[in-house]
Amino acid sequence: MAVLHRGHAYKVDLQTKDGEEQSYSSLLVEMQAILNDSETDVPSLGTLTTDDGNLWAEARKLAKTVPSNDALITMVESAAFVLCLDEASPATSLERCHAFLLGDPSNRWFDKSLQFVVCANSVSAFLAEHSMIDGSTPQQMHQWVSQAILSHQTPTVPALSPNIPHRRPQKYPFLPDPSTLSKVVRANEQFTSNIASIKFHPYTLISFPSSLFAAHKLPPKTGFQFLIQLAALFHFGTQYAAWETIGLRHFHRGLTDMVQIILPSLSLFLSSASSPNLSKADKRALVFAANFAYVALINRVTRGKGYGRHMAALVHAVRKDRGEEFGISGDEAEDVDDRLFG
Repeated sequence: MAVLHRGHAYKVDLQTKDGEEQSYSSLLVEMQAILNDSETDVPSLGTLTTDDGNLWAEARKLAKTVPSNDALITMVESAAFVLCLDEASPATSLERCHAFLLGDPSNRWFDKSLQFVVCANSVSAFLAEHSMIDGSTPQQMHQWVSQAILSHQTPTVPALSPNIPHRRPQKYPFLPDPSTLSKVVRANEQFTSNIASIKFHPYTLISFPSSLFAAHKLPPKTGFQFLIQLAALFHFGTQYAAWETIGLRHFHRGLTDMVQIILPSLSLFLSSASSPNLSKADKRALVFAANFAYVALINRVTRGKGYGRHMAALVHAVRKDRGEEFGISGDEAEDVDDRLFG
């Protein structure tokens, strides 16, 4: 695995030379060695993974011309996962959201499919990059890891015996030239600017078991999705575009697609839900009409007949010839689509 701390990067083997799993005590020694070795912050190549994809690709290509930087990139990209040792100590749910979702970019590698983040106060989480992984896959892993953490018991045998030989983690330095260093500084400033206006708010959700929706003959997933959209309408006072991720795992090297779910039938139900002029029977009919259209849409996109990625590809292809001012609809929905797939 690759381990990041304060911008430093290390390789830690998860197996011994004999192919056995590294012991808990051995890994603990290596983690402490990393913390002791990286007590000061240094510029990190990982910061550039927060940048625009094309800019990061150019910077990556340039960095790989330097042997030490090439070795660093190869080590991280070939690792099973990245372990980020953070200095933050988030105590509340809001602090945890900020630490894990908007944490120090010098201690992340956002091109990596899987990152584990462990804070100084032992609070942890994982980050998954969705391009090649559907959400249900890391969720199963998350449950397994959480159970392992909760059931873990620290070995009673002294773990840090000086008589036991331990392998030292291998350090991979980042040696930037002035141009690359300026890109790291700019990317860090841009990241800080991008997240400055982002705020998190905690919401307490009442339990909505599947049986509640099933009792009204409404699919649980559909019912909860509609419930979220209804709550958003009441909270914000207006209906915004809403996108849902659709897994395409059954296709060869299947990725994911995005679909706009606020269909006319759903919009009609949402706008009529609180109307005193409609009976419960009429509102129920609107719900089922919206459900029929929603399920049909999801099934169609699941079969590969979505438009999200195709439309984004078309827009970017034409923009390449006509310039950035080109647009199809010119509304907020297109801007959202551009940020999702651009």
